[in-house]
Amino acid sequence: MKLKPVIACLGIASLLLTGSAFAATEGNAAKDKFQTLKELVQQEKQLNQQFKEKFQEHRAAAKDKRAEIGQDVHDRVKPVLEEIKALHQQVQQIKQELQQAKQNHEKEKVEALKAKLKSIHEQIEAKKEPIREDLAKIKEVRAKFKDRIGDFKENHPGLKDKLKALKQMKQEKHELIQQAKELKQQGKETELMTVLDKAIELEKQIIQAKQELLQSNR
Repeated sequence: MKLKPVIACLGIASLLLTGSAFAATEGNAAKDKFQTLKELVQQEKQLNQQFKEKFQEHRAAAKDKRAEIGQDVHDRVKPVLEEIKALHQQVQQIKQELQQAKQNHEKEKVEALKAKLKSIHEQIEAKKEPIREDLAKIKEVRAKFKDRIGDFKENHPGLKDKLKALKQMKQEKHELIQQAKELKQQGKETELMTVLDKAIELEKQIIQAKQELLQSNR
């Protein structure tokens, strides 16, 4: 799992509510909601420092692993592996079709699908050939870092998916804040209140998600 997103997904480098977002607005209710949102963001900011500490060792290990493998190897291997992944997806689809054809006793279709599978497997092997040495190096380095990275993954199941969901929530919050800024400028108080309520609720969810991650496997 690439840990570059561990910090990036959390938005540690850039909290989106600053400066003009909290400028005076017409209506005390809107002002109060902006203040609530600001306080929640500050609470989130405090959690971010804890995240830095919690993931520091794993991020360092991931960085060291990538450096030892080498950027040139990554650049050569990544596009090829993406092509191979697409071919594997085709294999899975054909296997499903093959199973169905066998159940329907479609002998000619079965043979055609088998031939197609063989052809794709040959394509996969052909694509691997130029990068076999690179793949061997990656395997060797991954084994070396297995304890540092593998244990972390085992102790934090589903971390990648949780971080992805967190990133999506933060993107949605950013969009809501942009809407709030525009509505404030347009003087649309009712719509502004609705958007602020959504942003506040979303920020609470983000804080809760981060707290749950921090509490897992301390």
